[in-house]
Amino acid sequence: MSSEQRVPERVPQFKKANLDRAGLRPTNPRIFQKDAETMAKLQLGKSEPRWNVHSGNTIPSFPLERPVEVNATPKVVAARIEKNMQKRSIQVEYDSEKARAVCVTSTFLKYHVTLFDGGDNVTSIEVQRRKGCPLEFRKERLATLNAAKDISTQSQSMPLLTIPQQLQDKYAPLSVEEITAMIKTDVGHLHAKSRESKLLSLHHLASMTDAAKANEDTAHKAAKIILESDIGVRNIITDYVVSGPQDETGMMMKSFGLTVLTNCFTLLEKDAVEELSGKDNVWFKESLFPSLIDDIKQCKSYHNAFLSSKVLCMLLKKSSIVRDIARDCDDLRNILENALLIGDKNHAKLHLEAQLTIRALECI
Repeated sequence: MSSEQRVPERVPQFKKANLDRAGLRPTNPRIFQKDAETMAKLQLGKSEPRWNVHSGNTIPSFPLERPVEVNATPKVVAARIEKNMQKRSIQVEYDSEKARAVCVTSTFLKYHVTLFDGGDNVTSIEVQRRKGCPLEFRKERLATLNAAKDISTQSQSMPLLTIPQQLQDKYAPLSVEEITAMIKTDVGHLHAKSRESKLLSLHHLASMTDAAKANEDTAHKAAKIILESDIGVRNIITDYVVSGPQDETGMMMKSFGLTVLTNCFTLLEKDAVEELSGKDNVWFKESLFPSLIDDIKQCKSYHNAFLSSKVLCMLLKKSSIVRDIARDCDDLRNILENALLIGDKNHAKLHLEAQLTIRALECI
């Protein structure tokens, strides 16, 4: 790439981590054990439903969109659906008065679930797609209706299509130079004004570093280039996590950025992460760590908070620098416990990952 074509790296302004050593607590693992107060909060949260529907909507004169009747009251149906949404880690905004739930999946499929009173303890359910993949919506609609009917079903994944070995033997993995050129092109799009262009580039980087979607050798090379080179993509990603726009597109950009980080730190070995954090400790201390903690603390998107917690958990296991930073962050335990409570109520994946992160924190 010539000097005229090279995209200048933008230096974002990052939040500082809480590194004040004045109030450090001792590093005894016992201080990190879950106390009775946290357990009480978990039990209290479980006893208070978020979707407390007393009566469904009146069935309108116009036809509903493929309604399905269930032999149960709206209150019972709402409780079943709410429990299933938490189990499947769907972010939902509940409106008990309107008997409506606005649901957003981790892939940002958006759909509405509305309950209507069919009389004689019968509830009519309407599930409407608002935005996103129709094929994914078909699966989500079926899962929601099965939950409303109290039918236990296992999620069915797409069949894994394998490439014949004779074709795999003919494949030549991309070189480091080719992958670097592709990542530089994405960085150029990330500096563009078009948000759609930025979103597509982040999506491409997330797919490129996913060993399940890309060639494993290509994914590993891409992860090393993104984290270890001075191309600038990692700073752009942490900038999105810290101060990106908070609308729907901004949350999608943050999600893809966190997915890139998750994939990269998953692929890199412990020694490589340790060496990287020692060499670039300023980025870890002043941008990456604070951005992850802030995202978990704010919890505006449960799925993004889950990804941030997952990255943090891996770093606590693979980097002594991050472990040192975590010891100095007095609020970290409380932030993770709050995420644990939110996940227990709303998002199973966030709840599990917060548990794993707390356990990793106990071991430092």
